[in-house]
Amino acid sequence: MCIRDRLYWESAYISPILNEFGEITNYIALKEDITERKSLLADLIEAKEKAEEMNRVKAYFFANMSHELRTPFVGIVGFSELLSESLQNPEEKEMANQILKSSKRLTETLNKILNVTRLEFDKLEVKLRDIDVIEMIDQLKILFSKSASSKNISIKTKISQDEIVVKTDGRMLDEMITNLLNNAIKYTQDGFIDISAETIVRENKNYLLLKVADTGVGIPKNKQEIIWKEFRQVSEGMNRSFEGTGLGLTIIKKYVETLSGKITLESEIGKGSTFVIEIPVEIVSKKEVNKSKEIVLKQTQNNIEIKSRKPKILYVEDDVIALSYVDKVLKAFYEIDTAFNATIALELANKNIYEAMLLDINLGKGIDGVELMQMMRKINGYNKIPIVAVTAYAAESDRLEFLAKGFTHYLSKPFTSVELRGMLGKIFNS
Repeated sequence: MCIRDRLYWESAYISPILNEFGEITNYIALKEDITERKSLLADLIEAKEKAEEMNRVKAYFFANMSHELRTPFVGIVGFSELLSESLQNPEEKEMANQILKSSKRLTETLNKILNVTRLEFDKLEVKLRDIDVIEMIDQLKILFSKSASSKNISIKTKISQDEIVVKTDGRMLDEMITNLLNNAIKYTQDGFIDISAETIVRENKNYLLLKVADTGVGIPKNKQEIIWKEFRQVSEGMNRSFEGTGLGLTIIKKYVETLSGKITLESEIGKGSTFVIEIPVEIVSKKEVNKSKEIVLKQTQNNIEIKSRKPKILYVEDDVIALSYVDKVLKAFYEIDTAFNATIALELANKNIYEAMLLDINLGKGIDGVELMQMMRKINGYNKIPIVAVTAYAAESDRLEFLAKGFTHYLSKPFTSVELRGMLGKIFNS
């Protein structure tokens, strides 16, 4: 309805009145002004669309920033690693080690920021697989032993069971323990860190119980709530006592909640802190896991081909520093050709025979890595060869997307020479 150029909305209900013979004799009509309701609904729809658009913009921004920040780290981490290995002068070697240490710290900080971003915009997908918890803890203990010993901290494990094999998300579990160990070492000046694990049964359900205890500075009672919040720390501001982003515990809590578990804290100033994680799990027999490993090992051994020549591979990357680094790392083990863009890559692919390809996803203007992979698959002889997605898009959803589109492997930037050679070793020895 329109009155004096103003739009109004009405809803009408009409119901017939019947006589004793079932004949319609009259009608009853009800009208209601719903202008305000329609206006509110329109405002809500508009607000929803704006919010969705803002989320899309944010997601694109952080994805782009991930690429722009991760890619340079390939060169920073990579070349500092090579310098550290090659330099003989103790002073120069120490400087290279400090560059490597600082770049790894920056990478760790970047990863945490991007992880929190993904937690905000991406729906976390739980990928259940059989995890040997004792083996995971032993590996992480070895990984952190050097940084712990530099502060006179000993890492101890308390495992009362002969085996703890559970079905859970291994990536989340690994990151939870890693962040807890990082925190424990950071906030402990000397003493020890205890890692304990066990499975318990409560109300006919199996749970994995993890504890990480330290003899660190402790957390005041009035600060124990804020540590779970993004970018918050016990010590904040210009006079903060410890570096860090304040994101590690936020990520842990999100992972724990995603796995339908809970995390608690017991802490006392000057005596230390104990974090306890409890997540529901399915208990798995280690015999079944070992049997599966033996089958894979036998298959691998039967498929190993001793090569008398270097395998020939193609690496496509628009970042010249990353291109140079990978070339230096691999040329002793592989015959490697490099291409700066898709056009050159296609020319090389038609002239040569490659046994594997490494394709950067973001190649700047023109054809991207996904399109290039699809074009490569159409060239005679390349429909089944290993093609690796090398990318700064490091979310689990990204990895699954690239594998679903036709890539056989995935390598996240930044990567070390060990990671790169290890992945190619698996490709050519399987």
